Amino acid sequence: MNLGCIGGFNVPYYTREKLLTKEHIFSKFVNDEELLQYIPSDAKLSSLTRELLLSILAYIKKEKYLELYGIYKTIKLQRSTTGCKSYDIKIQTNFIEKIQEYVSVAG
Repeated sequence: MNLGCIGGFNVPYYTREKLLTKEHIFSKFVNDEELLQYIPSDAKLSSLTRELLLSILAYIKKEKYLELYGIYKTIKLQRSTTGCKSYDIKIQTNFIEKIQEYVSVAG
């Protein structure tokens, strides 16, 4: 990894699901000596940024980065669709009549 190679690999984190948080990302570093050599031995996790950890993964262990990126894309897709949800709303009677009388301009 070249000096100054950091950035552009940030993804949102999901604290409720405990996914893509700094702790979750760092779990990919555990027992991986190749990745750990890019982290100072006395560094605390709180002093490292998510973007640094993701950058190291993207440059050194791309498959681990892509695994995390896949999680992000899956969550994003799940949250972008309504999935046949039904909603109950209250509409005033006079408004219901106007809805029933509606005629589309297209045809």
